[in-house]
Amino acid sequence: MFLSRFLSTILLVLPHFGLLRCDSTQYEDKFLYFAYGSNLLAKRIHINNPTAIFYSTAKLQDYRLDFNMYTELWNGNAATIVEDPGEYVWGDLWLINNSDLKSLDEQELVGSGGYFARNVTVTTPGGKQLQARTYQETVDPPKLKEGELLPEDRRPSNTYLGVIILGAFESNLPSEYIGKLFNFVTNGNTASKPILEQLGYPFNVKHLQVYTTKPTPLIQSRKAEAMQNVHKEINDHFAHLKKQYKIKTSKFIPVQQALIASLNSTITELENIWNTVDNWVDNESLFPDKNGDPGRILHAIKSSPIALVDNAPKGTQLKLLLILESKQKVLFKPKRYNLTEVIKGPVYAGFDRYNSEVFAYYLGMVLNMRWIAPAVTMRINVENDILPVATLGLKNTMVKNGKEEWKLSHTLSLQRILNLIDVAIFDFLIQNGDRHHYEVYKNRIVILDNGKGLGNPMVDILDVLAPLYQCCIINLQTWQNLQLLSGGSLTETIKILSSFQGEKLATEEHFEAIERRLLKVYATVQYCIEKYGTEKVFKHNIELMLNSFSRKMMDPIKDTFLYFAYGSNLFKKRIRINNPTAEFLGVGRLDNHQLDFIKYSEHWRGASATIIPTEHAHVWGAIWRLHDQDLPSLDRQEGVDTNWYFAKSVNVMTSDGVSVQCRTYQQTINPPLRKNGEELPLERRPCITYLDCIIKGAVECELPEYYIEELKKIPHNGQIASAKMLEKLNSQ
Repeated sequence: MFLSRFLSTILLVLPHFGLLRCDSTQYEDKFLYFAYGSNLLAKRIHINNPTAIFYSTAKLQDYRLDFNMYTELWNGNAATIVEDPGEYVWGDLWLINNSDLKSLDEQELVGSGGYFARNVTVTTPGGKQLQARTYQETVDPPKLKEGELLPEDRRPSNTYLGVIILGAFESNLPSEYIGKLFNFVTNGNTASKPILEQLGYPFNVKHLQVYTTKPTPLIQSRKAEAMQNVHKEINDHFAHLKKQYKIKTSKFIPVQQALIASLNSTITELENIWNTVDNWVDNESLFPDKNGDPGRILHAIKSSPIALVDNAPKGTQLKLLLILESKQKVLFKPKRYNLTEVIKGPVYAGFDRYNSEVFAYYLGMVLNMRWIAPAVTMRINVENDILPVATLGLKNTMVKNGKEEWKLSHTLSLQRILNLIDVAIFDFLIQNGDRHHYEVYKNRIVILDNGKGLGNPMVDILDVLAPLYQCCIINLQTWQNLQLLSGGSLTETIKILSSFQGEKLATEEHFEAIERRLLKVYATVQYCIEKYGTEKVFKHNIELMLNSFSRKMMDPIKDTFLYFAYGSNLFKKRIRINNPTAEFLGVGRLDNHQLDFIKYSEHWRGASATIIPTEHAHVWGAIWRLHDQDLPSLDRQEGVDTNWYFAKSVNVMTSDGVSVQCRTYQQTINPPLRKNGEELPLERRPCITYLDCIIKGAVECELPEYYIEELKKIPHNGQIASAKMLEKLNSQ
């Protein structure tokens, strides 16, 4: 059973990446060419088409990649595309001068019975659909059955398939698709001498293996191979760790003594502890962690009578919500396994382990990762302690099947990444591979839901440490804390602290495993230092402050205010028509609101945007700083005086995860909510110009890519803005 503050924000942080900023309409003397075969490789396409400029990767939907026509140049069969609903082909878009069209056609044997040219619609990773020229063989090969290999008379040569795969790596095509390319078998031949000389053969195929007998499993893609190499290097460092990481350090003694003093205490008056709950959380800890308070809190949890018991429906495993007589909420998880039971299978296998939750609390105390809920083991009698105070819902019992959905949030910051790396180290030590969501409070990750730890003491899954060895950065304070715990000090202290509550939390095998994994954490950091140097790897707290965009840019400045724009004022040209002092600070997310359109604007000749309070929805936008002198003009633009919009203050989450208060505007009439999948009715659609301003502004401000894709799906009414509005936009 462990104490919970029941924090509300649930999220998974993904980096978002900017969109490709290129528009083919500006290249009137060029054409777009979609390459899917040997012309994926820049060196190959430039042999006959020297003006080719890489534009983007792209996907051709409802076609498959195949091989059919034998060429003496390659000593094997060449690639083609074949219409096949549901399949797809990834390739490169090249911008080529019209003057090279003839040579490209000749390369593709157009007019000689080899290929014919055709225009296809392809989609870039940013969702942009473009028309491009490509080539298809004049004869379509029959489709292979599932698992069937290419017949010998249709196989490409080693060289040809190697060039395709090298080009795919060069263009950074999706790894899943590159894996499919590896599955094609070859005829074992090398290409003819002329093409080998043109390509500079032997070219670099260090990471390339083309198999002539059977497909390569997808997992043997280049990324999987690279990951295996990282694991090998970490294990090499583990095998040769310096002695300092294997012996105790006297520097930890005062730390251990302070921990013992904090946990070795009890309480006489329960009321005194619970009366201070509202003041527990500070910037360093989720609960009081000094002066004996931790021990008193644990004792209070065990001693407080239960006033009410209800279902706790989060997740898919049995939990109960207990409310103590002090009104403190407590989450209860039942015992499923004995301490000695080894959980075999994936790192996330099995049910939650009650002892892992409690062990995690003590681990957090020792690691100085204090954003974790206090936890205790406790015997509870269902008939005597639960049923008399159970709610009707609990008595009727609730059953839930299936998996809990992932919940996403697309903010990114150095502080959050370092926080995630701390949690990854924590999870690696107990082998918790089931952290499928993160709970955040006061911009810190709370280490909740640790029940899948302590499964198999014989296994160390390095993948859990991926955030550390992929980013190769760590908070310097975290590293210094970890170094203090060498030589067995970590598990020794956990045993001492847990003994005060009379708890045995793990077998000796698990304690030994945690010490072994701590050495592997040391080894991983040493791997990063060797690769990038200490300056890159260790991040100071002061560096966090210097890198925090929100702290630098969004602090209050006299005679200015912050404005959150989500509509046409995302576009810099648009906002500066009426508000010349507007300074772009960054992007922000307004939670529990939804973007919609309702009132028709004569200026725009279409519906205008608004925000509607909606639970679990969010709106991305731009945060601008404006001088107070621009406030009247901004209000006029938004039609505050005509009762079109009203101004409101909202809390917006910045890209650094910091909440800032901004002024924004909402229409005085809320449109009716639409059902999932229901399109905007025609009378509520924006015009082409207005929607274009929003999308251009979203790209310009670098809103998350997924959100830009949602904006692109909004239908317009086919109209353009008034001549006056167009003139204003063009004058900027």
